[in-house]
Amino acid sequence: MKAVGARIPRYDGIAHVTGRTQYVDDLRIHGSLVVKAFRSPVHRANVRNLDTSKAEAMKGVKAVVTWKDVPVLEYGHLSGLGIPADEPLLAKDEVRYLGQPIAVVAAEDEDTAMAAVEAIRPPAPSRYNCWLSSSVPEESNRFTMSYRRTTVVPGKAAGAGVPEHW
Repeated sequence: MKAVGARIPRYDGIAHVTGRTQYVDDLRIHGSLVVKAFRSPVHRANVRNLDTSKAEAMKGVKAVVTWKDVPVLEYGHLSGLGIPADEPLLAKDEVRYLGQPIAVVAAEDEDTAMAAVEAIRPPAPSRYNCWLSSSVPEESNRFTMSYRRTTVVPGKAAGAGVPEHW
């Protein structure tokens, strides 16, 4: 118990503060692939008809993985213990938050992987607008929450003949 209450020198402290520490992300192994994720550009949407054909056809792209390619679509291993997973590995039917992974691209280099991710673009996201409205007099402090599905397309009015899903 000599360590309790004593100053213990950190053997890696100088390397950390000077930036010389090598982390796993700093290592590059010849022949390894670069993986980048296509993430949701909106907070909430239904995911249907995601077209990955342009990304798959690009030179240097080895794989494009969506939820259809993953047999068990959950993080961790707790489902074997009866604990349900609360977040899918990749979005399946709906996006629940901004930046949620939808597809993953594996390519020979970083530029090709980023170009393939940019080639996966959904045609029109649908999202829910939320507003509060008072349904009773102000002194009761009761409010109702309402949702309305709208379609957002750059340069067009919401809902102008555009499907409400990807």
